[in-house]
Amino acid sequence: MNLYWLYAKNPHVDRFLRKIPGIHAIKNTDRVTDEDIVIRYGEKVAPDRGFWVINRKQALLTLHDRSSYLAYLHMAGVKTPSTTRKKPIIWQRQYRVALFNAQVIGCFRTEQRIAWFTKRIHQVTDVFEEIEPFGDEQGKRVCHYAMRALHALNLEMGLVSLGVTHHGKIGVIDVSATPYFVGRLATLYQQALMDFSQNLQELYLRNRENKILIGSDLEFMLKGKNKQMVLASRYFLPNGEIGCDARSLAGDKNKRPLAELRPKACDTPEELCNAIEELIRQVARKINRPYPLLLAGSAPFERFGIGGHIHFSGIPFSGRFVHLLDLYLGLPLMLIEDPRTARRRRPKYGYLGDIRFKEYGGFEYRTPASFLVDPSIALGTYALALTLANHFDQMPYYDLHERRLLAAFYNNDRETLLDIAMAVYASLKETSTYRQYQDAIDPIFWMIEKDEVWDEEIDLREAWGIEVMVLPPKRKADKARR
Repeated sequence: MNLYWLYAKNPHVDRFLRKIPGIHAIKNTDRVTDEDIVIRYGEKVAPDRGFWVINRKQALLTLHDRSSYLAYLHMAGVKTPSTTRKKPIIWQRQYRVALFNAQVIGCFRTEQRIAWFTKRIHQVTDVFEEIEPFGDEQGKRVCHYAMRALHALNLEMGLVSLGVTHHGKIGVIDVSATPYFVGRLATLYQQALMDFSQNLQELYLRNRENKILIGSDLEFMLKGKNKQMVLASRYFLPNGEIGCDARSLAGDKNKRPLAELRPKACDTPEELCNAIEELIRQVARKINRPYPLLLAGSAPFERFGIGGHIHFSGIPFSGRFVHLLDLYLGLPLMLIEDPRTARRRRPKYGYLGDIRFKEYGGFEYRTPASFLVDPSIALGTYALALTLANHFDQMPYYDLHERRLLAAFYNNDRETLLDIAMAVYASLKETSTYRQYQDAIDPIFWMIEKDEVWDEEIDLREAWGIEVMVLPPKRKADKARR
């Protein structure tokens, strides 16, 4: 497995590359084999070849045309300033976020408030100071937004320029796939590339000795007899295996509408589903009456999209793995969501490539809706996750970032996506883990073929076969003494 840097000859890039061992500069892809990794820097002529290409040809062509790349960002719900403005935009502050392999490697901030949207930005100037990525709440939001914007453009390396308004709203000012390697930016990319080069096979080839664990955060909401929302915080504390999501009503942390199940990570899909069932039983004992209903899916209430987050540990993170997650998990589950609620969840929630890194060293994939709706769908989802984790180096990549396919994903257009879903299904069938979990995985794709969607009106207790235990009301103390 060789690592190639594909670019048009450039003296400043030549000097930059000389300091990075293990990377080979090329002007075309003629010598690239199916086992090689290619990083494309600005070159937009040679075809994509190799096991994986960081910054694919079509992505660079899209980025070159402002109207095209803005359309991609808007599909993914990424905010940008108006292109018709004739005056500069006034921000509270600006950020430059450097990314490589779909991860933040550096973050810079300035209090300079003016930025021209018409100018392309390729560097970090002296007015910016370096800050710790994800170091404070705003920096964390900005870094996640930069990751979201880069993935929306099918890029894994780039410099994202962002602004934050006085109201705390984030907007993307520009995205560059050819950052200028000068000063601190050069040092950050050199270090990232050296680490990448040294760990190339570990990143892209499965180490069978690593123990894989799959975990989950699964959100649900409560609906009263009058069809009104019942706050999860009425029944559950914020933390613990049964808790509340951090989102609140009107900024009041005591009013949390989303409940969350947080089972411990497990080796197998069966263990994880058993742990989830036990947590639902605990919820049923806590809410020992028919109402409120426990509802999952995409968005049980307007403005409240909910998700089923899948945690991975024992798997090396790479931009390629994120794309595979979109194909082999995000896409099949989107195709069986109820389109009525799925459309109001996306793209604010459930956008492609939604990743968060966890303190324990793993990461979570947050694109799917809450598949807690049905135990068989939950089992199939974890079986898909395990199949991908076991065979990510064997799974072929299909381009979901073609414009019409992206539009179909965000509009829940199942007919347009059927062919690529069936290609994904065929690829899964080639793996040994699929053969082990065929009975769990097949029903998801049968639903896709039949154009069926899950039922998110059903109470989770009923869906999981858990009886609602209605306890008799307690007698008042004075009556008990008589």
